[in-house]
Amino acid sequence: MSNRKLTAMVPAALVATPQTFDLRYVIEYLQYLFNHKDVDQARLVWQQAARRFGLSAYVPSGRNLIVNGDFSLEILNGGFDWQYEKQQSVTLTLDPSDFHGGHRSLLITFDGPGVNDAGIRQFIAVQPNSSYDFSAYYKNGEIEGAGAPHFTIQDVYTRAVLYDSDELKEAGFWKSATGEFTTGDDTKLVILHIRRLPEGSPIRGKLWVDDFRLTPKRQ
Repeated sequence: MSNRKLTAMVPAALVATPQTFDLRYVIEYLQYLFNHKDVDQARLVWQQAARRFGLSAYVPSGRNLIVNGDFSLEILNGGFDWQYEKQQSVTLTLDPSDFHGGHRSLLITFDGPGVNDAGIRQFIAVQPNSSYDFSAYYKNGEIEGAGAPHFTIQDVYTRAVLYDSDELKEAGFWKSATGEFTTGDDTKLVILHIRRLPEGSPIRGKLWVDDFRLTPKRQ
């Protein structure tokens, strides 16, 4: 199906018609909107899709702009939920045996060279010129190699780094990473991901992450 047909079909089907269609069309349409910087329309479409497909738990709220922050829900791999992409020397696993909140965490296993990113990310709609509080929990097995993973939040379009955590290592127990940031004049969409710094050099070990939270900062 072409993008032109997709853009014509999805909003009409969401708003008015009894026509049935697959959630993947909504996810493809949202990616199209992200690519064309139409964040306001993407938020509206996601809210409408949530009502239609029974996905209210996947809608960001003022209590937490990060969707499925404790990995308790099925990962939709699109929209405003977590998205994942296979990376060299990285394995992603939902782990029900070790978690900070909910009933499972995300286990990231690093095993080799060429690692720049863990391959798990989430798009988050924000407001320009606004401040936010971020928190997440992590623990790890022994991580070998120079540097370490970091939680990173960037403006999707300018790639400006708005938040970069300390190194996520030397934590044999669940430990919090916290911080705050302020968006720019035109920032409407950010991406949360796990970068490996320095990029490319060998790294081995396990990292568990859980309980992600992002909230507007109280004035």
